[in-house]
Amino acid sequence: MTSRCVYCGSANFGSGCRYSPKGMHFHPDDPKHCAYCGSSNYGKGCRYAPEGIHIHGVQYNGMLKDSLDSMLSNNLFLYILNKPYTDFEAYKLNLIDENGKQLRKPSTEEELKALNPEIQTLLYVKRNLGEKVDILNSKIQLESLLKSKNVTTDKEYFYKEQIEGIYNDLAQVVEHALRDGMSLSTLLTYIKT
Repeated sequence: MTSRCVYCGSANFGSGCRYSPKGMHFHPDDPKHCAYCGSSNYGKGCRYAPEGIHIHGVQYNGMLKDSLDSMLSNNLFLYILNKPYTDFEAYKLNLIDENGKQLRKPSTEEELKALNPEIQTLLYVKRNLGEKVDILNSKIQLESLLKSKNVTTDKEYFYKEQIEGIYNDLAQVVEHALRDGMSLSTLLTYIKT
C-alpha cells in the first residue's frame, strides 16, 4: 500500500503540498521512511522536516487507530457544536436564524447542501444542549490542561505540537468540505480509513 500525504492525498514527498500549513507533504504512516522526504536515512539531513531531522512514520496498531478515530470524531463533533450559528452556511443563506432555528425549507441545490439532514441534526443537538456545551468544553479544557502537565521532554512537546497542528488543519478541511456539501458521515469514513 502506498503511503499518502495526510493533507492532500498525494504520494509525493517534500514541498509542493497545497493544503499543508508549511507547503510540505507529510506521511506519518510509513515506519521505514522519513515522513517528510521519503528517505530511509535516520538523523540529521532532511531538508523538508522542521527540525532538519529525518522523522520516520509509525505503524499504527489497532488500539491506537481506534483511539485516534474516537478522539477525532469526538473533537470534530465538539468543534461543530462550538461553532456559532452565524458561521453556518445555512445562516448565510437565511435558512436558519441566529438561534439555529429553521426559517424556511431549502429549495436550491446550494441550500440543500447547507441544510442537509446531518446539519439539521447537529443544529437540533446544539440547540437542545445549550449551556451543557460550555460545561463540556470546560471539562475538556481542564483535562487537556492536566494532561499537558505530563509533557516532560522536548520531544514530547514537539509531537504534541505536531498533533495539535494536524488536528487544527483537519478541522479546517472538514469545515470546507461540509460547506461544499460533503456529508459528515462520509468525512468520518475518510478520517477512519
